[in-house]
Amino acid sequence: MKIEPTYTSVGSLFEYRPMFFIPKYQRAYAWSSESVEDFIKDLKNCFNKRKSNSPVNHFFGGVLCVKYPVVGTVNQHEYEIIDGQQRIATFTILVSCLIKIYEDLKKQAEKLGSSDNKIILEGRIKALSERFIEFSQEVQRKINSVEVLKLSIVDHPFYKELIRGRDASISRDSHSNLLSAYTALSKAVKGIITSSTLEEKMDNVEIIQNIIDIDFTIL
Repeated sequence: MKIEPTYTSVGSLFEYRPMFFIPKYQRAYAWSSESVEDFIKDLKNCFNKRKSNSPVNHFFGGVLCVKYPVVGTVNQHEYEIIDGQQRIATFTILVSCLIKIYEDLKKQAEKLGSSDNKIILEGRIKALSERFIEFSQEVQRKINSVEVLKLSIVDHPFYKELIRGRDASISRDSHSNLLSAYTALSKAVKGIITSSTLEEKMDNVEIIQNIIDIDFTIL
């Protein structure tokens, strides 16, 4: 097996509509509240550094994947995650929290009659959703909806509903872990972006996007 290590940002990892999936033998989502809190501390530190115009990188370690071509497409691949499931899943959960906040800000913009901000927010929601949640793909002249990340068989149905803001039934510990991570990240982001104006909140969420795109790095 050819190994090609690349040091890159998390944003670059999700740049060109990748498809990640967890193999059957991998364990379910297992990050504890302590691990998520450590993740939040890293996020807050990067946010404060960006706010003070002194951004820093935070390295999350290695992610090991096996690359497969997608039949019927041009230069499209899917990636089997051998190591790094917990981090990849947590990144997408964080983004789903940002999307939900953008949706709330869009409603605020509508109430304020701010059409320009509404259009900007719609664009951000669409861009994040297509990069981190799901996108449309043509395969042999058929348009399919493709999920960016598929967790294990036992976790994916719950995860799929969770990151789309829909209710799902908890039936195992890993589901509780996923929900706890989502709840903690959502609360943390709302605390980070708190501000008096719509525009300032939009700017603060954009800073978090920049942290994901540039400051959070992996190997």
